[in-house]
Amino acid sequence: NVPHDAIVAGQEPDGRLLFVGRVNHDGGLHPGKVGAHLRGIFYPYGGDEKHCSHYEVLCGHAHHIQWVPIESNQQFQHARQHHQLLTGGHERDRRPLFIARTFHGRSIIPGKAGLHFGHKGCHYSWDEDERETWRFEVAAICRDIEVEQSW
Repeated sequence: NVPHDAIVAGQEPDGRLLFVGRVNHDGGLHPGKVGAHLRGIFYPYGGDEKHCSHYEVLCGHAHHIQWVPIESNQQFQHARQHHQLLTGGHERDRRPLFIARTFHGRSIIPGKAGLHFGHKGCHYSWDEDERETWRFEVAAICRDIEVEQSW
């Protein structure tokens, strides 16, 4: 189920909407993709696309969020310093996982981003695999806005 105020973060090649969800897994809280056409959340973890039927969905006002383009570790670090990035979860050791999305073919896929990921900043699930990329967008709260977000 997708709440009526869920924030749209992407879409499938056929236009079906995708939203940001998060799930408890292995001591962490991991962002992933949710859609009305999907049964549960799909999220990247440990090199695979994982699935779970118990999850939370990011809700609020989409116009309170801006998507900051990232193509390198330096840009990601700059965004972290100059924007209020939207944290979607954390690793088991509490390192933050930020809400991200990437373009894959004709799709826009929600995923997670972490400065600790090393060679690729954004991880997303696709076709039963965990994929990685440096070309992505990270969600940030628009300046001068008090955001009422909920999960």
